[in-house]
Amino acid sequence: MKDKHEKEGDYTGVKEAFNGLFFGVGMMIAAFLLAHFLFGMPLFQ
Repeated sequence: MKDKHEKEGDYTGVKEAFNGLFFGVGMMIAAFLLAHFLFGMPLFQ
């Protein structure tokens, strides 16, 4: 990964941040859907 020069180094941190963000949002959505289906919690009032 480090063989390619600074151009990629600039983007890896951004990509990792976006991956973490999408993972967090996906986990939240999954938790909401799980709670909705298992416990019948209203998602939208």
